[in-house]
Amino acid sequence: MIPCPNCGAENPDGAERCENCKEQLVPIVPGKTSVIIHETPKLPFIKRAPFKKG
Repeated sequence: MIPCPNCGAENPDGAERCENCKEQLVPIVPGKTSVIIHETPKLPFIKRAPFKKG
């Protein structure tokens, strides 16, 4: 069984995507290190207005 890294659901061996949330599964192979890379969300640029003393 392969646990989903996103929702934790158990999936059958050989599955490529989670049956619950459709997240890509990384099979666990003894003796190998798996790396999961998540993209950093791009935040919108916030333009600040100059501070005015009143």
